Amino acid sequence: MGRIGKVLSWTVRVLTGDVRHDVGGGSVHNSQLFSDSGTDAPPMAEDYVYAGETQSRNRSAVVGSVDGKNASEASPGERRTYARDTAGAIAVTLHMKADGSARLFNGNGYIELKANGEIEANGAKITTAGDVVTASGVSLDGHKHVAGSELIGNSGSPVTGKSGAPEQ
Repeated sequence: MGRIGKVLSWTVRVLTGDVRHDVGGGSVHNSQLFSDSGTDAPPMAEDYVYAGETQSRNRSAVVGSVDGKNASEASPGERRTYARDTAGAIAVTLHMKADGSARLFNGNGYIELKANGEIEANGAKITTAGDVVTASGVSLDGHKHVAGSELIGNSGSPVTGKSGAPEQ
């Protein structure tokens, strides 16, 4: 038999941790957290957990948790993972979509792998051929600068980088 409880606290232990949760009626339990291998995402206070019994006496295992503050946005077949700040607000999100695209974003910027393989980051694009196109539309593939006087014999203020042959 399992129980749903509201998380009160999280305590780190070797390999995992303990979730202290209220299952109602004044009953508070400490349960060991089990989650997907490779996932390190302890629940926050006010989340809800599902705890099932184990073979250990008076011990249960939390095998799932639900964020009680932020609504689900993923469609069937998709995966959305996010981190929250201390108040429980979403701080950064990775959303992998059923169309083959993925988007990583926070309140300041984003990186998107489009379904066609192109990458976009804050308006700049990387094509599948490897060309970088700035947010203002300048393609860096074959982009050349006209050589100026600072490149010809001016060793007092060297210019870094490479430049193409002067345009005629």
